[in-house]
Amino acid sequence: MEEIILKCIGAVYLGVEKEGDTWLGRLAGDITICGEGNLRLTTKGIYFNRWLPPKEFFIPLNRITRVELGITHLLKPIFPGKVLRIFYHENNGERLIFGVWMGTREGQKWKEKTERMLETTDPA
Repeated sequence: MEEIILKCIGAVYLGVEKEGDTWLGRLAGDITICGEGNLRLTTKGIYFNRWLPPKEFFIPLNRITRVELGITHLLKPIFPGKVLRIFYHENNGERLIFGVWMGTREGQKWKEKTERMLETTDPA
């Protein structure tokens, strides 16, 4: 059974960038439409439901390689607070970074709780 560990209403989606690419390569691909939505950490992974335009994102825990708090995402500075950056891999091997901002206090709690969940998850 899937259990909700953390949730944040009104988190701001900042886009997905390619890990380890050149700065120009990170901007390549689909147009990033930032927006607010609901973020949930569950026993299966991280879900984000953007409100407008509607879009759902899901990152399974077994694909997450690391989590960090940063001051930029997609070359955009984030202030106040820090952006939660979730490093993960797709089925095709592409390594990506999902960025979301939750205000000034939530980032550290999400980082720590996600890292604890990763310690108990078997990699795929």
